[in-house]
Amino acid sequence: MSRHSDVDSRMRELCRARSSRARRTLRFHGVLALILFVGTGCDSGPAPDRWALFANFGRAAALEIAYAEPALRSQAEALAADLERIRGIDVAVRDGIRSDSNLVRPRLVLGTCADPSIARLAASIGVEVAPNGDGFTFQGRVHAGAHAAFVACLRDPDRPSLPLILCVGASADGLAERARDSLAPWNPRVDTWDGAGRQLEVELSIDGVADGATLVDHAARRAVRALDADTVRTPSVVYRVESTVIPARFAAYRRQVERSLELACEWLDCEGGVAIEAFVFGSAESFAGATGHGELARVDHVTQRVDVLLAEGMPSDAGAAIATATLLRALGPPAEAWMADGIGVAASGVYWGRRLGDWCALLRESGRVPTLDELRLPFESGLRGNDDPGERSPHVLVPMRALALRRAASLGQDLRAAWSGAAPLALDASALDGPALSERAREEREERGELARARAFHTGVALYPTAHVDAYARLSTMQSLAHAQSLGADAFSVTVQASFVPRERGLFSEPAIDGSSSDLALASALTAGNVLGLSKMLVIEPLVAPWSTWADGGRFVGEDENERFFTRFERLAVHYALLAELCGVDELCLGAGLRLASKTKVLDYDTEYTVELKALRDARWRQLVRAVRSVFAGAVTYGAHLRGEADEVGHWDAFDSIGLIGFSSLISPDGAAPTDGELRSRVHGSFKRARELGAAWGKPVAFVQNGFPSRSDAWARPAVPSGTPEPEAQRRYYDALARALRTDANLEAQVGVYLWNWSASPPSARAASAYTPQGRPAEAVLERIFHRE
Repeated sequence: MSRHSDVDSRMRELCRARSSRARRTLRFHGVLALILFVGTGCDSGPAPDRWALFANFGRAAALEIAYAEPALRSQAEALAADLERIRGIDVAVRDGIRSDSNLVRPRLVLGTCADPSIARLAASIGVEVAPNGDGFTFQGRVHAGAHAAFVACLRDPDRPSLPLILCVGASADGLAERARDSLAPWNPRVDTWDGAGRQLEVELSIDGVADGATLVDHAARRAVRALDADTVRTPSVVYRVESTVIPARFAAYRRQVERSLELACEWLDCEGGVAIEAFVFGSAESFAGATGHGELARVDHVTQRVDVLLAEGMPSDAGAAIATATLLRALGPPAEAWMADGIGVAASGVYWGRRLGDWCALLRESGRVPTLDELRLPFESGLRGNDDPGERSPHVLVPMRALALRRAASLGQDLRAAWSGAAPLALDASALDGPALSERAREEREERGELARARAFHTGVALYPTAHVDAYARLSTMQSLAHAQSLGADAFSVTVQASFVPRERGLFSEPAIDGSSSDLALASALTAGNVLGLSKMLVIEPLVAPWSTWADGGRFVGEDENERFFTRFERLAVHYALLAELCGVDELCLGAGLRLASKTKVLDYDTEYTVELKALRDARWRQLVRAVRSVFAGAVTYGAHLRGEADEVGHWDAFDSIGLIGFSSLISPDGAAPTDGELRSRVHGSFKRARELGAAWGKPVAFVQNGFPSRSDAWARPAVPSGTPEPEAQRRYYDALARALRTDANLEAQVGVYLWNWSASPPSARAASAYTPQGRPAEAVLERIFHRE
């Protein structure tokens, strides 16, 4: 990132007095976490609760990796080396599984079903190992064959105050890979696999008992989908194709696969061998439900089974995953793990539907080129503690890794020798060079940007995330948007809540960004706009931590934390700007309601210190917008509360439009619900104030959030749906909104509006949403709103 050194140094000067206290607080919490971690064992007191036991596993400073058989030694040592290099963890590798309870390190145990000590640990969570060591039984499901394996996160039976990751397989092959794939090691759970892929996943109680309510049977889901799938066999791939896949799209995809396979095998001088099995999904909902992952395609590095998404309107991986799986089958895993991350994309020459050369050229022009050290890290976690924005986004790392491999191949380097570790891959800075952005791609970006900034007035709906990370991927999202369009909506927005702190911190992966929705789910919703012809806006809401409060409460934007907040916010914003560019989004909203961080306008009563702080904050906002514009061609805005925030934003000129949040109090002076006249007057007043703000800055204006819940006591605070259900209150507000828009339609300076919030859930699940007008009396008013009648 190119930083403004004068801004940084002045910010540090302003914050130095208070940062010492902050560091002391952090040191205290670090010591407390360590105390939680290294409890003295079962005799030291009552057993710790679920949180105390597992919460800090991902932050472990010390760990033991124990292997049950000598054949697993190399895998254990490789895992230890990766943990020490990536996470800075002090790892002790131990031969054999000991039952002593006097050690203070949590354990990661590797073993096969043939070892008696493994059978003893497995029995504590209800896993019954087969007597012949060929597999195991869990939840009544038999897992057998060379690829049968499970990863469990549990309380260590031998050290009850410490957690344990138990990684067990019928054979030694792939156990280290399964350990790397383990999800949230602080969360007690079991995941099982066999040759067909993932079988079961279920959460455990603190005592190791499976919680049946959380059981996900992936095998059963696949079996149901297989009944609706056709089998297409080629010499290289056995496809299982869902009936919802468009035949012409599948035929084109097969041609992409053959080209990618031919090039990959030519580069690495290998034959495909046994055909790869690939399940082709026709919708993002079925893909996410079956795989639990947020990519366009997924390779099981142990079984080489591939899952591919070919959904209407969505880009595909262009055969990259099948090319990668073929090489893994033929040659085994690469000596440097990052090569498997990039080789398939390199062979396909496509990333998320974009030509690889054009996408990498855009990244270079924007200054988003990773260092060679970042490029060659084994995983996408990036450098621990690195706050450089953007570089850890997979939309930077994966295509740049692919470009480096493609360049190496073009220069005649022996990729097969590099893959096997027989000879190092010679990479220097030139490996990330390439041609400039093609004229066609540049013209397309410029045209899209001009259209977005000169867009006609929009009236649409605002979608909002639920607790499920793949909610936007459901088919009901497309159906819901189509219904809004039928009523007259010509635009929609999709909101993602994201934090800088990962929700699930794995031992081998530390997500740079934790979002309330996966990139796949967001792309599924946004590309639905392409299919329907609706204008699209992506709204980013930064959080303090996953499922926590908005990042406007002081923790990241207080006087001590401005620099840290904006550095991390830029990293988050650039990631979603890259996704927005890939999905052809028209407008990106950088935050909504960051009441403290957005205050940059100098007021008469500001102290000298406050004036300096606002100047620094203003510079950071402008730097943030420049960083986003370097990768995103569309329009850029921000969502400020109309009352108490919008007037104190002093950098509106940096944006293309003014975004507003309209949840002002509507209550009568006597504290009662407003009369129709009072309600109309207040809503009309909000629109009048919005037009005045736009005129003052010479910018178009839109309410990125405006609505009213169907609740009786929300008149004083419409942002909080309180009281008993009262659909008539919501209908009255929408009627007043329609009247204000009708007046606004006759004025030169119109105000846009996105109705908050439009449910993307199926009709049967919408009752829980207090805000959506769908299926309520207010829906009868929508055509008047969308058409300004």
